[in-house]
Amino acid sequence: MRNLAFDFTEQTVIVTGGARGIGLELGRFFVRFGADVYLMDCDKDEVGKAAANTGARPIHADVSNTVDIDAVVEQIITETGTGRRRRQQRRYPPRQGAVEAHRR
Repeated sequence: MRNLAFDFTEQTVIVTGGARGIGLELGRFFVRFGADVYLMDCDKDEVGKAAANTGARPIHADVSNTVDIDAVVEQIITETGTGRRRRQQRRYPPRQGAVEAHRR
């Protein structure tokens, strides 16, 4: 079995449900391996405590509210300055024939 090496340096990670449980543990994992982590949760006090204990940043938001999510994404893009660039890098050219199929 090989040893796995994780490196999330210069990556931004948003973890929903980050105040406790699996979300909190995922946040710890990504912080441990160099990511800039935002723990998001609807429980403001708990997410603040969790972020302070992990080295992540707290975000108070309700994932069922699209206005909250849009505001969170804009906040993180502003703070990190990388979100728009990364989104553009992830755009892939359409598969061959996709454009023609769409025109039919």
